[in-house]
Amino acid sequence: MRSVALLVLALASSVSRGALAQDTGVTEVDPTERARVLFGEGVAHAADGRFEAAADAFRAALDLRPAPAIQYNLARALVELDQSEEAYRLAAAAEADPSASEDVRRDAEILMNQLRSHLAVLRISLGGQADGVRLDARELTPEEVGAPLVVAPGEHHIVGMRAGEEVSHRTLTLRAGVETVVDVSVVATPREAAEQTEVGESEQRPPVAPKRTGLIVGLVGAAVGVVVVVVVIAVVAGGGTQSPVRGDFEPGVIRW
Repeated sequence: MRSVALLVLALASSVSRGALAQDTGVTEVDPTERARVLFGEGVAHAADGRFEAAADAFRAALDLRPAPAIQYNLARALVELDQSEEAYRLAAAAEADPSASEDVRRDAEILMNQLRSHLAVLRISLGGQADGVRLDARELTPEEVGAPLVVAPGEHHIVGMRAGEEVSHRTLTLRAGVETVVDVSVVATPREAAEQTEVGESEQRPPVAPKRTGLIVGLVGAAVGVVVVVVVIAVVAGGGTQSPVRGDFEPGVIRW
């Protein structure tokens, strides 16, 4: 953990700015300065082990002034509150931010590596006519499809979507330290393929053949609707199945 002296300096700097504003009669507080005050409060709370108050202060500061150092410190506080999924996302965002300092990138990467052994990693890709996917109660954004997602170990529900309708539903039990790859592919049925061909001929364009893959064998005997193929591949990403224990991670506050 960073030295307490460093934390006190960060807080003292914020307080002095607030005092200066009062002396000069300035009543409107600049958002960045307010964020620094909140950040200092979060640092003080974290140093005293008040991680819930620290998280609240860091979150309020982040709303006012997005910054990698604030993201990292919020992630550290959330780890102590057993909120590892959000902590990982924040650490990953801090590590990937081009404006982050070397210290922030290094420490964020260390935190991410520590958390991976306690979390499950899920990567969902779409194929064919599938155009969306829902993980548990949340619909994934286009940026999240195909990207590694960290989730709590245990049971999760994956729903494949097409044109806003549910076309598949798969329940998986994910293990900590393991990456699971799920491919949700939706292929046109023979009836849909025929309709596509008819439309193409009526418009005097070459018919568009349905996409054929090694999964086409699943279409035998299909009459209506769609055929959904879900392929699950588990990849060992690391050991460890225990949940994070409070105190496993030092606060590691970085000055901002």
